Amino acid sequence: MDEIYNKITNPDEWGVDDNETSEIQKFYENESIFLTGCTGFVGKSIVEKLLRSCPGLKKIYLLVRPKKISAKDRIDKYFNDSIFNELRKLRKNFTSKVVWFEGSLESENLGLSDEDKCVIINEATIFIHNASNVKFELRISDSLSCNVFGTKNMLDLASQCKYIKAFVYVSTAYSHCYHDDIYEKCYPPPGDLKLIQNCIDTDRSTPDGMSSTAIKELIAPWPNMYLFGKSTAESLVEQYAKNVDFRCTIFRPSIILGSYQEPTPGWSDGNFNGPTLVFLGVGLGFIHVTILTHQILSI
Repeated sequence: MDEIYNKITNPDEWGVDDNETSEIQKFYENESIFLTGCTGFVGKSIVEKLLRSCPGLKKIYLLVRPKKISAKDRIDKYFNDSIFNELRKLRKNFTSKVVWFEGSLESENLGLSDEDKCVIINEATIFIHNASNVKFELRISDSLSCNVFGTKNMLDLASQCKYIKAFVYVSTAYSHCYHDDIYEKCYPPPGDLKLIQNCIDTDRSTPDGMSSTAIKELIAPWPNMYLFGKSTAESLVEQYAKNVDFRCTIFRPSIILGSYQEPTPGWSDGNFNGPTLVFLGVGLGFIHVTILTHQILSI
């Protein structure tokens, strides 16, 4: 691994040798990707890596929803991020391969205009569904609408695409955390879409939503609504895979930390979730850890 990264970090070799191709580069040759969740840590890493390492890639289509600012302003700010600094040096016109669409996972047809939807149906060959709402304190109707029905909307659109080859769903290693051991297989879901819709309707029927007691009883043995929803979404992907002629894949990453070398060592995009902030604090000397030996503890 170190030998590979030594080559990557060599400015004379990093991403500029287009004559040397890997199997991954060959796979993405002339392909067009439709990606959700592009503005998050993982999404930015995917976009940067593909544009830098796969010069034969045809297009990347990004689904962007407006937040406090418009989708256009978000994208303008997005490509000024430091993650793209090295890519800018290597491929100055890299944004020419990027097309963004304003939309929302919760909306019918993802909130895409008829024209934008037509582009996806006729051009996209690979779907990477990376977007989700990871806030544990979110109302369950909002969480399930995004994480479950958002996945269904993506699968529905993928099934209409003329040239699609693969659908990749980015889940989490903790989607079935009630098991002591997690294997690379599909597990029984908490329920079907009818149950999910009933949960959403019940939550929205009262101003304060479902009570915490009712939620705990509903989602057990899952510890929170986020994992409950991700598990359900995995089952949707599994069911669709049985009825379509393209590959469907579930990817379960574990805890996301800062980068090892790419695009720059230690890059975290300001993501201080999980242990990242602790590691940063230790590395900068703000947090001091004292290791006590068995002899000291026994005194």
